[in-house]
Amino acid sequence: MDFKPIDYLSDAFSQSQTAAVLRSCYGSHPVLIERQRKRFWALLEAFRERFPETREVGLLRVPGRINLMGVHVDHRGGWCNYMPVARETLFCFAPRPDDRIAAKNLSPQYPDLEFSIQDELPPSHRGHWLKFIESVVLEPGHWGNYLKAGALKLQDGFPGRPLRGMNVAVEGDIPPRSGLSSSSALVVGTVLALRDINHLPLSDGMAVEWCGEAEWYVGTRGGAGDHSALILGKRNQISHTGFKPLTVDYCPFPAGWEVLVAQSGIEAGKAMHARETFNSRIAAYEAALAVFREAHPAWKDQLALVRDISPGALETDMATLYTAFKAVPVQATPDELRRDYPQLREKLEWVVTTYGEPQEPWPLREVLLFGAAECARARLFPRLIREGNLEAAGELMYISHDGDRVSVWNGREKTCKPYRSPFTDDYLEALAEAARRHPREERLELAYQPGGYRCSVPELDRMVDRCKELEGVVGAGLTGAGLGGAVLVLVRPERAAAVMEALRELIATWHPGEPWIERCHPVAGASRVDVLFD
Repeated sequence: MDFKPIDYLSDAFSQSQTAAVLRSCYGSHPVLIERQRKRFWALLEAFRERFPETREVGLLRVPGRINLMGVHVDHRGGWCNYMPVARETLFCFAPRPDDRIAAKNLSPQYPDLEFSIQDELPPSHRGHWLKFIESVVLEPGHWGNYLKAGALKLQDGFPGRPLRGMNVAVEGDIPPRSGLSSSSALVVGTVLALRDINHLPLSDGMAVEWCGEAEWYVGTRGGAGDHSALILGKRNQISHTGFKPLTVDYCPFPAGWEVLVAQSGIEAGKAMHARETFNSRIAAYEAALAVFREAHPAWKDQLALVRDISPGALETDMATLYTAFKAVPVQATPDELRRDYPQLREKLEWVVTTYGEPQEPWPLREVLLFGAAECARARLFPRLIREGNLEAAGELMYISHDGDRVSVWNGREKTCKPYRSPFTDDYLEALAEAARRHPREERLELAYQPGGYRCSVPELDRMVDRCKELEGVVGAGLTGAGLGGAVLVLVRPERAAAVMEALRELIATWHPGEPWIERCHPVAGASRVDVLFD
């Protein structure tokens, strides 16, 4: 892909006439377009100052994303329902003659960065990504880790082809640790820029998969869901995305509704205890599914992924399925599982090696129940949207959040108490008995059972519970990995301002700064902006 003269682009973005060019990305939002025009111009000027010898550049925008339904299941072969939104990371980049990446971030809190791709990933280490990243020692919290993740994964995927590096200036307004994928945007932008610079035969679908694996470099072991949302998203469309294999269908976002994103003020970090919690939940998925398969040999061949735990995939009824969950221990340590399931020893060793030795027993049953139920919710969600049944779609958001919930708030009594969604033998047997008596009852389907992933925090729970009290709101729940971050709210437009004010008042009770709450403006997925001037 060609590059454009930086003088030409800078002149273009210094004038308001660029509005027509930017509509394909941002729609007819004059205030948003003007804001983005000024950001692109400032980025070009900062790049020119940092890299004055460069004559031609590319401009790339990578949006943040919201996930309306389908949290924590992209890596389980489930579905997510994404929209790219108008919080973006912008890249101005140009090829270098060597393999070095020199990066400037316009935010003063992030230092300049420069590294050699070959020095970081010598040819002898390529083609063995998992082994390589296990040996890496990172500088915790450095924004450059995400640039390295994208560049090194791309080089690992083309081991015999030394990649050219780039000079790059980055400017982002996706709030960090908010659950809107600010870190994934850095990975995606790096991969897409280097793909263009090196003319690599990498499809968007493969780029999604590689970006997901790239982010493992920083220590988490998640899937490619966020990256699919950023790369494959379309303006004013919900991307109904399935994984393993990657599939995408699009559903128009319904007129007459809005989504608010409300930042809790509690940062969702991916280091230390947060990273351990994220990884322990994924390890619980792996171990619980292995146990479930062993306990039900008749289904073994159909159970490749958590999403396969469904009446349709297993050709069974809900009553039998609920009873089947009782075979999974409520919780267990790796040693307990090695003792009780010696035939799974090799699998368990892989899980511990990949996700780490847990500090506490893995919460097997509630996590597996959550995953199977969340897959069912995420598959049902776009159908409800297409039918115009937003109240039912919003209810699924509440149920999904209950699966992450750790507390419940009573606003009238101003009390907060711990919460854990049910998953006991008695609960499952009661569900099974009800399903036997009422096999066509919608409320007894898997999608309406929360399970227990437990990656919320009390502040997020309080925000969701407050939303339930507010007129015009039909659904709310956390977005992103959890342990802080933001809540999404599905609301009627005429009530949006009142809901935002009510949430500001609530958040102010624990967060001293001005709460960040705004309407989500749907935008296009990641794209090169300089080519719009052809």
